[in-house]
Amino acid sequence: MKKRPSGLERRISSPVRTPLVAAGFGLGNTGGGLHLWGIRIPDGTDVLVAFGDNGTDGDPDAQEWSVRRSHPSSTGFMLIENLRLADAISLAKRLPVSRQEIKIDAREHAGVDKALETARSLATGEG
Repeated sequence: MKKRPSGLERRISSPVRTPLVAAGFGLGNTGGGLHLWGIRIPDGTDVLVAFGDNGTDGDPDAQEWSVRRSHPSSTGFMLIENLRLADAISLAKRLPVSRQEIKIDAREHAGVDKALETARSLATGEG
């Protein structure tokens, strides 16, 4: 049986909603009226995908999407910003977890794979 989108999900453009829902993401309220796309992965980590300051909807081809992975019992996270939506979704389960707060701007790297390589290097170099 296919899950019906919530009222808020129905207001989000199909080019954004469809790939996120297909990848298992759902809308979650982070408090203060802010909603983000999120998923809990089997290892217990949370992944959030957001568009700029809006959070839930925007141009899927704009390099204004971010992906963040964290563990609920840690204050650390790994964040890659300035991605296209498809890249944020593809990185969701490959992004390493960090005990520190690490932010990477994808525009400063030669492509998404280099940003991921930097993220992995920073995560494994943690003391």
